[in-house]
Amino acid sequence: MHGVVLEVLARTDRPLSGRQTAELVGALAGHRQVNAVLGQLTEAGLVLREHNAPAYLYRLNHDHVAAEAVVALLDLRGILLARMRNLANAWRPKPIAIKLKTRSQYQTNSMAASDALRSIEWASRLVEAAQEVVSS
Repeated sequence: MHGVVLEVLARTDRPLSGRQTAELVGALAGHRQVNAVLGQLTEAGLVLREHNAPAYLYRLNHDHVAAEAVVALLDLRGILLARMRNLANAWRPKPIAIKLKTRSQYQTNSMAASDALRSIEWASRLVEAAQEVVSS
């Protein structure tokens, strides 16, 4: 939730109230949860809070050491797509199409990869146990 709130604040130049921030976060969190996150981010110094009765207004603290990284992270997808486009344009023959995997496909592949890693770990433990039996 912290990342979503930071994204909302980083994508605007004007201070936002907790309610405005919650509206922009949308269905991912309620007003109270967003306010709690804003409080934590303010306490960490990454977000600045100013009192504008009757509400508090929040904005990203661009002077914070992590602010530049937060802003850069927001554009990772764009940077990745630009790099992929440049690479694809250099291919000969040029591709007709390039398919990007969706998040759910990635998660399925991640689960398969973690299952494979568990199998490798299990197999290596089995080999170690067999070596101990043979050497004793």
